[in-house]
Amino acid sequence: MMEQSEANVILSKQNAAIIAPAGHGKTEMVADIVSCSIGKQLVITHTNAGVESLKKRFLKKNIKKNLSNITTIASYCMRWCNAYPNNAKFDISLDPHKDAKIYYLSIYNGMLNLLDYEFVRTIIKSTYCGVIVDEYQDCTDLQHRIFLKLNTFMRVIIFGDPLQAIFSFGREKCIDWNNIGYEIINIRTEPWRWINTNQELGSYLSDIRIKLLPILNQKNVFLNLNSISGVITHYTPDEYNEYKIFNEIQKMKYNDVLYLTKWEREQLEVCKSMPGIFQFDELQDCKDLYNYAADIDNAKGTQKAIVLLEFLAACCTSVNTELASYINHLREKNTNFSRISKYCELTPIFAGICDNDISYIVNLFEWFKNHKNNPFKFYRLELFNEMFRSINYAISNDLDIYQSSVLIRNNPEFQRNRLNQFKYLSSRTLLSKGLEFDCVIIDMRREILNAREFYVAMTRAKRMIYVISPDIIILKP
Repeated sequence: MMEQSEANVILSKQNAAIIAPAGHGKTEMVADIVSCSIGKQLVITHTNAGVESLKKRFLKKNIKKNLSNITTIASYCMRWCNAYPNNAKFDISLDPHKDAKIYYLSIYNGMLNLLDYEFVRTIIKSTYCGVIVDEYQDCTDLQHRIFLKLNTFMRVIIFGDPLQAIFSFGREKCIDWNNIGYEIINIRTEPWRWINTNQELGSYLSDIRIKLLPILNQKNVFLNLNSISGVITHYTPDEYNEYKIFNEIQKMKYNDVLYLTKWEREQLEVCKSMPGIFQFDELQDCKDLYNYAADIDNAKGTQKAIVLLEFLAACCTSVNTELASYINHLREKNTNFSRISKYCELTPIFAGICDNDISYIVNLFEWFKNHKNNPFKFYRLELFNEMFRSINYAISNDLDIYQSSVLIRNNPEFQRNRLNQFKYLSSRTLLSKGLEFDCVIIDMRREILNAREFYVAMTRAKRMIYVISPDIIILKP
């Protein structure tokens, strides 16, 4: 917890930058500053997962909702640009799902334009007493310019850790901490994440951090990984056996387990190899959801049923084998299912879908929910659930399923708490940043993470880490 005197010092500044390692209470410090403030704070972070984490912490500390507005920088800029597109010089016809790069560059440039207007500055000043930005190391130069302009008439406090700067924005440069433009305030920190779970692990990760610091000066780091009982278990690629690790973590009865790897394909492979156990962590901008939704909208008759089954086969096992008779009929455009005895209760459902009655799609999804894990083992349950929500919302509001899916994934009022929604999650560092799990498995058989990714991956663990890699790894900046 931040000392009252420390919070008062920070709040007395026109700007302040606080640097703290992973797990050392940055989220807690943000909450403490808000609770000590007189007036409402605009609290900004980069991801929806970060927003959820902050809201969860604020709720735990009983911070009144009227003391803050917690949002992402993209969402905040988006609302302003959509409200005043002419002033922002923002093209409202831009689609973030078709050309995300142009869209987000436009909303950030649009926000910069808007901050030149006195009426915009007046609205912001009358609404908030200050701005707090979390995970500032992930800001691009363009986003940084927005906060510097806000700082000309508002107090801005930033939190970050240059060793956790893992987001990549193509040609967009991330900020230079050596020329940050804010007063750096030294705050006493502790490895709070591990105080009540595994203090030895917390000490080990502090040592790892010291070893990794040379990468901030663009130097490679050579790391020798050894197993330490109760802290880290290291396997070489030849020693690795996923079922052996799984049996070990089951015996330990961890509340949650995170499997991390470099690429999406490897992330999905572990889910398919252990279906019904590990679940795939979907991107917020879930293209598979949008693509399948559009395909379902556009398909007619037997083709609509085929597309639905293809989607379900992408979410769980056994669809193509268990429902082979229906699939064969549909491919032949034969809707006479009367001779199919296996899962005969699906006959009226597929008949209704082939007649283009969307309500029967709901029945199909309900049937799969009731047969979850027997025999259909889900490994992309989030994708299945989001499609089901999209279909129900489309029916209730007379929308295309595609339109509904975009709303479900991007409109804050439809967001669901995604923090640790699955006991076993397969993910990548970019998606898991800001989250924490009892046990983390870091798989570097095919490619070694860079130093920042490795640090973020290691510090997701509260109790135990497994690493699969060569004994000595070279970590690049």
